[in-house]
Amino acid sequence: MTARGEAESGDVRRRAALASVRLAAIDVARLDTDEVEDLAVGREIHDALSDGNTLSEVARSIGYTEAVASDLLGKFRELRESLAARNQIPLF
Repeated sequence: MTARGEAESGDVRRRAALASVRLAAIDVARLDTDEVEDLAVGREIHDALSDGNTLSEVARSIGYTEAVASDLLGKFRELRESLAARNQIPLF
C-alpha cells in the first residue's frame, strides 16, 4: 500500500470512528483515531446499559472483559461530562 493509500485508509477509519461516537470532530480533534474508537465503544456500552443490559452482558457481547468495558465506559462518560461542563455559562 502506498503512503497515500495508508493516509486515505486512516481517514476512512477516523470518519467511521467519529460517526460511531456521535460527537463533533472538534470535540475529539486532540485525540488519535484509536482513542476515538475507544470512545465509540464506550458510547456503545453506555447505550446498551441504558437499554437495560448489565455491564457483564455488554462486555461479553462485544468481546471485552468487564474491567476493560468499564474502563472504556468511564473514558466516554468523562469526556461527555467535560464537554458538558465546558458549555456551561457562569451566572455571575
